[in-house]
Amino acid sequence: MGQWGNETYNGDSTMDFLQGHAVDGDLDSMTQKMADAAIDAVFSSPECQMERLGVVAWCITHGFKVTKYRLNKALGYANYELIPEKLGKWQNMQGRKDAIVLEMNKIRYALDNDGVARESARTITLPCFGIIVNLTGDGGGAISSNLQEEPNTDDLQSFTERDEEIKNTDLYNAGCDALESFIMACALSGVDIESKSFVEALETTMNAMGNNMD
Repeated sequence: MGQWGNETYNGDSTMDFLQGHAVDGDLDSMTQKMADAAIDAVFSSPECQMERLGVVAWCITHGFKVTKYRLNKALGYANYELIPEKLGKWQNMQGRKDAIVLEMNKIRYALDNDGVARESARTITLPCFGIIVNLTGDGGGAISSNLQEEPNTDDLQSFTERDEEIKNTDLYNAGCDALESFIMACALSGVDIESKSFVEALETTMNAMGNNMD
């Protein structure tokens, strides 16, 4: 049995480590000085190797600068974590690999952008279902769409038929809520939701959902 999870920069042990260097454990209170202390501590302690990549990735994606020396050290550690012997310790090996690659990309971005990988706020408009994703640039965002439908009961004569239509529409809309949450999670984690393959996958999913409700 391998270790569970992917241990990305929002993994439990990483967050616990960072909270230990914030005022009263509140990450919103984190300052550059606190971030520097957390980075120094995670690299100086042999017992914190697992958190090194996560701490660096969290800092650079939350507006805190990390020196090029530390960024390159983190990249070296990430490459070490990608060797088969290390990945083999994880229950979800592919998930762990994907998480490491994503964080490596953020670190490489930071190396070219003054030690910070925090994105600016932006709006993504997809060419289907009226999907609009607003990213705040601080790890948050919102999504809107016209995926959901209203129950069409105008031509239905019996209460049974109307109740069935309302029930089916509620189930369909619950699926749409889940899909919106998935799209938002992908956008926040750095997935290119504007790519042709991602949009086609959304269209296929919605077609399948519609067919299942017929």
